[in-house]
Amino acid sequence: MNWEIEEDVPMNISKTTKIRNLKVGESFIVDTFDEVRVLRTLFNRVNRRCSIKKQKDGNYRCWCVE
Repeated sequence: MNWEIEEDVPMNISKTTKIRNLKVGESFIVDTFDEVRVLRTLFNRVNRRCSIKKQKDGNYRCWCVE
């Protein structure tokens, strides 16, 4: 087995880490209702609250509220 050692390759940041780092009032957009369901689960998993509203263009905006 021959391994090549690499440096400066960034690690992926998990979705729950991104949610933990959100400040109250910050928001982002998702495209589908399936993503909305996933977000609600992730927010609950890290003991945070969100508000999600459907936008006129059909996307969904998610705000961190707690």
